Amino acid sequence: MRKDNAMEPKSKLKPYHGLIGLALVFLILLFVDPLLYKLVGMYYAAIGELLIVAVALVIALITDKELSFVLPFRLPPVKMFVSSVGLYIGTLMLNGAVNTVTSRFIPDFAERGEAVNNLATSMSPALAIITIALLPAVCEEIFYRGFLLTSMKPLKNPVFVIIAVAVSFGLLHTDLYTFLPSALVGALFALITIKTGSLLIPMILHFANNSRLVIAAYAGAGAGTDASEVLSGLSVQATVGYVLFYLGLAGILFWFSGKAFFGKKTGVSKTVIAVILCFLVSFGGFVAVINASMEMTVMKSLSFRYTDGEPCRYEFVIEKEAEYMISVTAVSDTATVISISDGEKTVMISESGKTASIAVNEKLSPGNYTLTLLNPDGSEKTSGAASVAVNIIRMK
Repeated sequence: MRKDNAMEPKSKLKPYHGLIGLALVFLILLFVDPLLYKLVGMYYAAIGELLIVAVALVIALITDKELSFVLPFRLPPVKMFVSSVGLYIGTLMLNGAVNTVTSRFIPDFAERGEAVNNLATSMSPALAIITIALLPAVCEEIFYRGFLLTSMKPLKNPVFVIIAVAVSFGLLHTDLYTFLPSALVGALFALITIKTGSLLIPMILHFANNSRLVIAAYAGAGAGTDASEVLSGLSVQATVGYVLFYLGLAGILFWFSGKAFFGKKTGVSKTVIAVILCFLVSFGGFVAVINASMEMTVMKSLSFRYTDGEPCRYEFVIEKEAEYMISVTAVSDTATVISISDGEKTVMISESGKTASIAVNEKLSPGNYTLTLLNPDGSEKTSGAASVAVNIIRMK
């Protein structure tokens, strides 16, 4: 951990200042944000973020009259930035394991995760980046890793400070499903701030993380709930397999990035053992997923150019009644709807979009099925071009 210079003046912020700030922030989340939503609609999120940073700056000014403690912007070494990125990606892998488990125990978890998607797609991409990525990256880092972390420093226990800031950050998202993933990311950002004495890397990574969510919302609008149904429908063995797969990848990233971040040197033999163990965990998880989830796979990558007036169709045969994991994505030059029928009725249908998708677990009976690309009005497409990826897996 980075140690403050003994001659450097100390901040006058105390833990109770941080607790007062937290109380005010949660009052904003619980009472002010809903009121703002009624008054200004989707702009409530941006105003709420500005109120959060205002709480930190006002308390710091009243208490300390010095903002340099809560706004540290030292330029860290490039090596520290690169290793922090590695730790961040490792944390994402760890969160993948967490989400795989929680998807089995939290009802309607996907609908909760769709809140960010709905907010992002309700505004222009530029406004979504500013509201969902840029403002939280700046405002929340100033409050949590600047103001709150500084107020906790008198406790003189870096581990406790990191845990306190991480838990508070997880509670900020006011949702059981996002609590642990947010807390893990919050713990990493607190560690980076303590180590580098700067908010620059946490702000950059926070912005990258939220930008990733905005891009995903636009790229797969409407598909999040369907995809989560596939995840929540996994068998216990497949769930364990995914968890092991993510943990193995996270372990490798944490090992190498952690060594660079803390400047630790380890022998070649220890590194080889660590890599082998992580590989075995990840590969074992992969094998478990394959063994638990797949008996038969039909995967097709199709390209349609239907300028000749012929409908865009793909036919496939289901030979055995069973639960199937079906994933179809169609990228077209115009708005498209994916329809799958069994000859008598439509079995499943996607929402309209230039990127349309279906991702479901569905029990299918033996028979001939037809995948058709439709226009938004329900008529079959007979002009244009599309690329379609089809993945059909029969579950055990």
